[in-house]
Amino acid sequence: IRYATALVRLAKEAEGRPAAEIETRYAGRQALQYLAAFNGAADDLDACRAEMINHILKLRKALGK
Repeated sequence: IRYATALVRLAKEAEGRPAAEIETRYAGRQALQYLAAFNGAADDLDACRAEMINHILKLRKALGK
């Protein structure tokens, strides 16, 4: 849950960026779409954590954090 919370927070921050930062906004939307498609009962949790970490790192870089 901690990774998901951090991912949602960063993704929403990325989505709120100005239109000129389209790549950052797109990264935020991709992260939220990934979470929306996640199925905790069927998906591999280790793979999910790894994917969330990748999205978090990508968003932090895009946001300059």
